[in-house]
Amino acid sequence: MHFWRLGILGLAAILSTTTLASFQSLPLSQSLEQSSIPLNQYALRSWNTRDGLPHNSINRITQSQEGYLWLATWEGPVRYNGRSFKIYDDTTVTKMRESGALSVEYDALQQKLIFSGPRGSVVTYDKQSWTPQVIGANFVFDTIVDHNNIRWAATAKGVYRLSDNGSAVHYTTADGLPTDFTFRLFATPTTGEHDARLYVGTRRGAAYFDEKTDSFIFR
Repeated sequence: MHFWRLGILGLAAILSTTTLASFQSLPLSQSLEQSSIPLNQYALRSWNTRDGLPHNSINRITQSQEGYLWLATWEGPVRYNGRSFKIYDDTTVTKMRESGALSVEYDALQQKLIFSGPRGSVVTYDKQSWTPQVIGANFVFDTIVDHNNIRWAATAKGVYRLSDNGSAVHYTTADGLPTDFTFRLFATPTTGEHDARLYVGTRRGAAYFDEKTDSFIFR
């Protein structure tokens, strides 16, 4: 189902708080920016609870290497194969502390999905089993894998750097964050003029992580 990749993720991000939607997509080797096809030539299709979604609010979308779309919804993780939705709302299976998922990230190197949710819940899924990790007791709004293949989590009480062994390093205002309430993470690659960086979005603006000082810088 790789033909869904570019189009569906682009529009779904815009409509992520209402419903899941997609454009009929370009080949993977192209991007929408490179295409000369007018936007009005793409077909729009949407899905909601009448089509099998457990909830009409989609918090985040990603795509695994196999081409499946994975959704973070208030009723749990959901997998879409292009025909139907499979809902993972049983917390005894997913090991999440509550059924709702706030974010989903795909770790391409380890080929694992990372879901986060309320009450400090972070779980990874490797196609066979779900592995939980609890970091604090607050909402985990976002996770990301940076350029060093390190996993990070943005929570209502600071940022966590996660390890595969289950340990975590906690960063707060004492470590340079402008506020402990963080909700978005963004990693940039190394370019000709700039080094790779990890940015975090907070209620008071964006900060970035400085590896030399092991702290965040807010300007």
